[in-house]
Amino acid sequence: MMIKVPLVVGKRIRKGRRARGMTQTEFAACCGLSRRHLAAIESGANFSVSALLMIEAALGPVLPRRRKRDPRELFAEALSLPKAKRVQLAGGILASLQGPADPDWEAAWAAEIERRCAAVDAGEVQTSDWNEFRARIEREIFGR
Repeated sequence: MMIKVPLVVGKRIRKGRRARGMTQTEFAACCGLSRRHLAAIESGANFSVSALLMIEAALGPVLPRRRKRDPRELFAEALSLPKAKRVQLAGGILASLQGPADPDWEAAWAAEIERRCAAVDAGEVQTSDWNEFRARIEREIFGR
């Protein structure tokens, strides 16, 4: 369903004007518009931003505001997306939770890798065979 913004805005302006007990002539004068121009806007004619700003200065906001959606409704809608879209959405949400990147992280990891490699080369640490390590983890964690 397509919303006809000029018509919705026109109805809101008319309702606000009437709530103030003003005629079109009185309200148009208050806004700096002609009565004919105001009548056209109230009837759903297209309007300029400047005309809307003059009306809002006298009346307050008249453009429809988006309603806040219930997070559960958003979650249900997200779950109905195809898997690839859900993955993309989840990635974007997770990225929004991260703080600013540490500019020195790459250098710190490079130094840590060098330190660990040097310890292996110097025989200071005992390495494990991947297959033996994996089997031990599976026994300890998964009971296999």
